[in-house]
Amino acid sequence: MAINLHDEAQTVYALVPEELALLRAMLNFQNTYRDNVTSSDVGKFFTILESLSDAYPGIKNPKCQGWFKSLFDELVKVSKVDIMYQVFRYRRYVRDTGVEDCWDHRGETQWHNWWYTYHHGWEYWDQNDQTTRIYPEVGLPGGPDNWRSKAQAVLDKWKDNNPEAQYIDKGAVKERTGVAAVHKFEDDVIAKWTEKSSAIAKTKLICTAQKTDLQALQQLNSMDSRSYLFLLHLLIGLSTGNTKMATFVNKLVIVRTDTDAYPEEKFINQLTYFVLMYLGDAREPDEKYGWNNGQLQAFVKDLKGIIYTGEGASPGAQAIARSLDLQLRLLTSISSYPLIDPESSQPLSERKSSTRAALNKALKSITIEA
Repeated sequence: MAINLHDEAQTVYALVPEELALLRAMLNFQNTYRDNVTSSDVGKFFTILESLSDAYPGIKNPKCQGWFKSLFDELVKVSKVDIMYQVFRYRRYVRDTGVEDCWDHRGETQWHNWWYTYHHGWEYWDQNDQTTRIYPEVGLPGGPDNWRSKAQAVLDKWKDNNPEAQYIDKGAVKERTGVAAVHKFEDDVIAKWTEKSSAIAKTKLICTAQKTDLQALQQLNSMDSRSYLFLLHLLIGLSTGNTKMATFVNKLVIVRTDTDAYPEEKFINQLTYFVLMYLGDAREPDEKYGWNNGQLQAFVKDLKGIIYTGEGASPGAQAIARSLDLQLRLLTSISSYPLIDPESSQPLSERKSSTRAALNKALKSITIEA
């Protein structure tokens, strides 16, 4: 019988397969807005923020929920961020939707204006001569609750026909017109928003939450196997964090971490090796993984794809990416790897036990600066 990984009886660091892609959205966000990197491109910021909001309902791990909430709890305090988020979504809606692109355009009962359609949804006569409304309130984000509530409050205030004129151009009352005018108006509104730098700066708070989780992991007597999958994602996030946390990752990834199978190996290579053993072992009690070679390769590719290794990338981030590259090459050339490792005569269970113990010891060897 499968164990609920998020039950209180289990480790709070466990991740289930459905969460991994959602968690990568957060790591991608952090990589995009690395420490000391600012951007005037509010559209890009809101686009990625939107992906986080939509991902949040699928994140069940309480620690990872904390990463999301550390951002949104502070973001809701930024002046007019809720209004600007609607401006951004409305502008894109007018760009992407277009009356001619609606598959039920031929049956609209009445055209009002762009804002009405954005808030109210399309109305059309269906084949049974019934009025149907689709896509109402597309301005509502997925979560967390406080971010969704802020959006709901704006939409409830403006309703179908009363958005504040200083922020929203409702669009032409004549069908198929007014798109360019709406775009220009909303672009000007966003350009004049004086708090955009404050909003983007909130991304740094994610690192604070992740540092707390790292400290908690160091204090454990022994980490559960599942915790190392969490740790790998955590280190990717911290490698793009503030100077102190990036320095910690830089030091940790190269710590000598000896096992019987791989003596004198670096921490990061032992970590990625162990994670693949964990993901590939069908005998793990949670019964959530037991992935085949193709699934392991896809996991490594997806994770490497969100690590920033360009100009200014930290040595820690580069080391993580290189380690994943190494594992991908091994997976590609050895179909049974790492369940069967031609470099070691030890059975899988012994290699996992030895590697887990070595990682646990090495993680505690580097001090986290206050």
